[in-house]
Amino acid sequence: MTDSLKRVLSITGAFPKLPCGVGDYTYQLMKTLTQYVPEIHILTLKHNAVISNPQAPLGMHIHSEIPAWSLQNMPVITKVCQQVAPDIVHIQYPSTFGKGNRTVAANLVGIGSKKSLPRKTPVITTLHEFTERSLRWRLRAIINILTSDHIICANRFDVDAVKIVSMGRKRVSYIPIASAIPVVAQSDAEKNQRRESLQISGSDITIAYFGFVTDQKGFDVLLQAMHLLRAKKVPAKLLILTKLDPQNSYHRAQIEQIGKLGIQESCLLGEKHYTEQEVSAFLQIADLAVFPFAEGTSDRRSSMLAALQHNLPTITTAGRSTPPNFIHAQNMLFVPPSRPDCLSESIMQLIADADLRQRLRRGAKELSVHYSWDAIAQRTLEVYHQSTS
Repeated sequence: MTDSLKRVLSITGAFPKLPCGVGDYTYQLMKTLTQYVPEIHILTLKHNAVISNPQAPLGMHIHSEIPAWSLQNMPVITKVCQQVAPDIVHIQYPSTFGKGNRTVAANLVGIGSKKSLPRKTPVITTLHEFTERSLRWRLRAIINILTSDHIICANRFDVDAVKIVSMGRKRVSYIPIASAIPVVAQSDAEKNQRRESLQISGSDITIAYFGFVTDQKGFDVLLQAMHLLRAKKVPAKLLILTKLDPQNSYHRAQIEQIGKLGIQESCLLGEKHYTEQEVSAFLQIADLAVFPFAEGTSDRRSSMLAALQHNLPTITTAGRSTPPNFIHAQNMLFVPPSRPDCLSESIMQLIADADLRQRLRRGAKELSVHYSWDAIAQRTLEVYHQSTS
């Protein structure tokens, strides 16, 4: 624990068990910080899916009190800030703030916090994405950037852009994210039983896809690649470790596409948002993982970091935000985006080359060491101390 920091208040639009990668990130980071800070407080959405205080780790206090992220509920931020009297306010942006962060309130959280606290209390914002978003989105985010004392970028390629936007007046740091899916212990017998329950035979190649399904995640490309594998009689099964919601128009189109491509028997799961323990168990029975992101991978892709944490050979795409320590044929394989033919060929390459699979497993293990929660918590504490000194 640190003598100078007694209470940290983190404000986030979502928190487990609401499905949100930023909410999961916030939980894991703040859970780790309870080892160093006596009181960790979370202000988040009022929702029955949010875990209650009895379910929270020791030292974490959850204020599930925001009915909706709207101007009329901004006084709730004032109330909680004054009740907690934190040494640091740490905003997570974006997460499930209104409709894609388009609400005015979502972009005034920093202002609301500052007006509620003594002048000396630092407000820090972790910006999980910036340059990859639209100009309109970035313009909205500028409000929280300019009203924060320190900006933490989860994407190293955002640092320079944020410095320009803040006209060099704000401290800006890069701290990566880590996987929110811890590896759970699972015996070989349990793995075999899980495969049998899914009717996966010993000759089947099992491919894992994890994360939200959007038009930017390349899920449609993966389905087309599965169709090509089926045409070549490759016995591949796709584990869809997320929910395909028929009420979502894009999801509905993918469900229809599975039928049109005739790959229903090759696509498993996809029925719900799976728990961390379930995702880990499924990743452990996969032979490889695929993430065909439209704009390329980066070290803020928590779904891909989960695969690497489980030492899975991983196929993904490169883009302008892909960091230099993501190396083709060493710790992952790169394919061009929107090319199901190239994706299917890379999958077949991995299936045929046992040495390559083993090399990627070793590379994934070495790479994942740099993305541990304790390392990220220590770097976050450094930012806290810089901001209070």
